[in-house]
Amino acid sequence: MKHHYIPGMALFALCCLGSPSNASAQEAALLPADSSDGVILHAWNWSFDAIRAKLPQIAAAGYKTVQTSPIQPNKEALIGGGYWWILYQPTDFTIGNTQLGDRAAFAALCAEAEDYEVDIIVDVVANHTGNNGSGLQQYYPSTAVAAYLRDNAAYWHEHEPVADWNDRWEVTHHCIGLPDLNTANSEIQGYVSSFLNDAIDCGADGFRFDTAKHIELPDDDDGSDFWPNVLGSLSRSDLFIYGEVLQDGTTDRFSDYAAIMRVTASWYGYNVLDAVGFEGSADSTSAKSLDSEGVSADRLVTWVESHDTYANTAEESTALSDTQIRLAWAIVASRADCVPLFFNRPAGTAKFATTLGTEGDSMWQDADVVAANTFHNAMAGKSENLRTPSSTLFIVERGCDGTAIVNLSSSAAAVGCPSNLPDGSYVSSGSGAETFTVSAGNISGTIAAQSVAFLSNELDTPEIYIDAEEGTFYSSAIVVTVNATGADSITCSIDGGGSFAVESGQGLSIGEGLPLGGDTVLSVTATNGSGSITRHFGFSKADIDTVLTVHYRKPDAWGVPNVYCYDDSSGSSVEFSAWPGEPMEDEGDGWYVFRFDGWNEGKVLFNSGSSQEPASSQPGYELGGEVWVYDGNVYDWWYDSTWYGNYYYGHLFSGWIWHEQHGWQYLFDMGADRLFAWDWATASWWYTDACVYPAIYNYKSSSWYYFEGGSSPEREFWDYAQDHAVTEGELP
Repeated sequence: MKHHYIPGMALFALCCLGSPSNASAQEAALLPADSSDGVILHAWNWSFDAIRAKLPQIAAAGYKTVQTSPIQPNKEALIGGGYWWILYQPTDFTIGNTQLGDRAAFAALCAEAEDYEVDIIVDVVANHTGNNGSGLQQYYPSTAVAAYLRDNAAYWHEHEPVADWNDRWEVTHHCIGLPDLNTANSEIQGYVSSFLNDAIDCGADGFRFDTAKHIELPDDDDGSDFWPNVLGSLSRSDLFIYGEVLQDGTTDRFSDYAAIMRVTASWYGYNVLDAVGFEGSADSTSAKSLDSEGVSADRLVTWVESHDTYANTAEESTALSDTQIRLAWAIVASRADCVPLFFNRPAGTAKFATTLGTEGDSMWQDADVVAANTFHNAMAGKSENLRTPSSTLFIVERGCDGTAIVNLSSSAAAVGCPSNLPDGSYVSSGSGAETFTVSAGNISGTIAAQSVAFLSNELDTPEIYIDAEEGTFYSSAIVVTVNATGADSITCSIDGGGSFAVESGQGLSIGEGLPLGGDTVLSVTATNGSGSITRHFGFSKADIDTVLTVHYRKPDAWGVPNVYCYDDSSGSSVEFSAWPGEPMEDEGDGWYVFRFDGWNEGKVLFNSGSSQEPASSQPGYELGGEVWVYDGNVYDWWYDSTWYGNYYYGHLFSGWIWHEQHGWQYLFDMGADRLFAWDWATASWWYTDACVYPAIYNYKSSSWYYFEGGSSPEREFWDYAQDHAVTEGELP
């Protein structure tokens, strides 16, 4: 199997610049071999295609496992973010729904995840189905539930609500606002087993059982053999399986469920929130006890928050700030033996700002979150020792190999306490990137306010990685950001020429003047006290007209579109890749792009979930070169300005152009030798003309800039007023 590595600082650069990453080409910290040693990303409400499109970044951020939302069909085709609960009201035991995608898309996700050694686990709803409405109807199955289930009275428990939550029999045999399946019925067990094995056939690596506490154990009053029969029927023995067993201390039978699967340490989540000062003052000691009712750490799945604490009407964690999430995650992910789950909130400022099927906010790839993931993975199997020198300092020591320090205070904090690390000087990763000294078994140093630091006793040679994908590029030049961790110095050379010094995070423009078809090699050497390492990155310049490049404006209701290309010109059909094709890259404003390297023409179809364009049984669009597809129409009008360069200007965009280097711009006025334009990436008005370009006047900052090269979002400029270079992201 391939090994894929975690470029932590490269990912940080990626987040800042918004450029694509090629995780499989990067080398840093190895993902663990097993999900039990790794970290779970709960890609809540993400479609299969949205997850698939982000697999390189997910692997790069250190997540061994991705948990999907429920993949079963559900009772309504609702996609508004506030309707997240619809995914927990299934109608059958098959794969595919409107919100996440169909079975083929799920299988494609699992297949590609395998390439990155990322495991896919599925949220399973086996306790109940969708209900038929409110009032008493909530205890009866929806008319959308498959008839073979809905119409068989033997498949259902009593249509009564739980009246006494301290009564274990009621908790397992009555309804929790949804019609309760008779999980003791052998035919129901068979349907569940067949569904799970179908998911395994598609490539699933494990399962999370929703409302597991409400499915009876064999020795319960009126118990059943559901768990031994279903889990014993699975076609793989190496699956990662856990159950949602929310602790109550009365009817949860927490340790008994933990004997057959991992369970959710819900009480510990509340303890961690107390520790970081959520709705109170910080108290680091609150995070010491796992509060697991005697269950060992290696049987627990832990979290800062879950989809329930965030989304339910009680809003137990909804008001958490990003800083509190960051600090709490550092605590949770640093602990030994538990498997931590990072819940990804919806994007946007509102609680449910985006539609179901859409990628969530960016906190899952926050630099401190990634640093915590990396620490967790590196410390697998190491023992744990906890220290709380004050109410706002939480320290996790992992054997003699690593230490995590979390400062919960709004002020910088001095660290001075015993340490298991060998004597020496340690530069931390994380936002508290400080130097700590261990001498005579005591650690000293200062950590910044509300920050985290991760220390390791391993002295390694530096790691080098870049933010660009090696291989073919299609612009006049490519901007490559060079990154190195643990380096005292970095030097570069191009095509064996003279070396020059760079800083980590510095962008280099490569390939200007290179002829079409030409190759160039960037060599990077990083050095520290332990030695040096050199890596070589190769690029080739190609004519964009020789490769099929498709831009597509997706319908608003679609998630990330896939593009499928085939060639049947010889009489037999040849696929670029198997259906549903390849996920497209987001260009912004609803536009997506994909380049079919090695193909310059073909027939193309677009799809998302069960939707497809052109429609099913219709041939694909016959496309060649670079084209734009919008609302069933194909456009390919390119212009080459003698002074402003190449850009697309079709009536489709009503005044907008797509410039080869500047991206989207709106032309307010363009004569033969001048233009006023709105630059979309920088949200500013520009003026320039044939006499002064590439000098540009920016009305937003009332300043002149000289465009030095690169393509959006990695353009570089010279700021005349400040007399220094700036990147696109640094423009006002």
